[in-house]
Amino acid sequence: MKNPFKKNKRRAYITMPNKRSVKSKKRTLAREFKKKRTRNFKYIFSFLRFRTNRLVAKIAAFSLIIAFVCVSLVLIFFSEFFSVQHIKLTRKDFRVNAEEISFSMQEYRNQNIIFLSKRSIKKTLLKNHPSIKEIEIDKDFPRTLILQIGTYPISARWKVKVVKENLLEGGKAEKKEQELFVNQVGMATSGTSEDQNAFLIEEQEIRDNFFLESQLVVDQKILEQIHISRQLIEEALNTSIIKAKYYRNAREVHYITENETSIWLDFASPQKEQIEKLNHILAETDIFNNPLDHVDLRVYERVYWQASSND
Repeated sequence: MKNPFKKNKRRAYITMPNKRSVKSKKRTLAREFKKKRTRNFKYIFSFLRFRTNRLVAKIAAFSLIIAFVCVSLVLIFFSEFFSVQHIKLTRKDFRVNAEEISFSMQEYRNQNIIFLSKRSIKKTLLKNHPSIKEIEIDKDFPRTLILQIGTYPISARWKVKVVKENLLEGGKAEKKEQELFVNQVGMATSGTSEDQNAFLIEEQEIRDNFFLESQLVVDQKILEQIHISRQLIEEALNTSIIKAKYYRNAREVHYITENETSIWLDFASPQKEQIEKLNHILAETDIFNNPLDHVDLRVYERVYWQASSND
């Protein structure tokens, strides 16, 4: 039985609106609102002001960048801010002449340190100072060059006779001896008391003038060959070579042993081949059982020796 107090409620049906119509309605409202905004004077002014401020900010930033680049270029190319004003020299040994190095570096003063070539500096110093063995160059920005220079070590003591006319005594010839130090490239250099033990080479030809420091005394290859041959002879004879006599014009060298025997070699043929002949002779007979004045290895496939005149 139906309850008379309960009313039958009719179900409510909700019809969903058409999506297309809702969107179109929203779009229409947005357009109308935008039209009203854009027609407003305040909106137009604020929009233009915003666009103008962005443009001004971009122009200002670009101008600052251009100004910074221009100032940098001026400092780099035209200003003296990066010009070389100071040159610091560190000597790796006492033979480095600071005054001569400073004079050679004068052409690099006031040059732009950024574009200054280290290779060019090395080339100039090696050309002007052949005694230099090693160079290290550093740039201490903005205006300082730092050089570390070392020279070739002492290779030998060199003794030479010099004959010079004495004008104070009516042109009378005066003979003197000069003993100096020679570095590894054959140039005259200074030494210390510790270098007095270096190997002695006596040049037999007479010179007209004394050697000056940094002047070439002997060719580097000849000096190297003298030392190599000396070592080979010492190994073959099991003795020490106390000195060598160098004949520049004859292109030969005589090595003097501890018992004052002279070993003659020349530079016409490889000295190593000449010393090998000495090894062959020693394998067959010991020619050094008796005192010898000299042993001549210069002749091809021949060995000549002469007994000492004291015996």
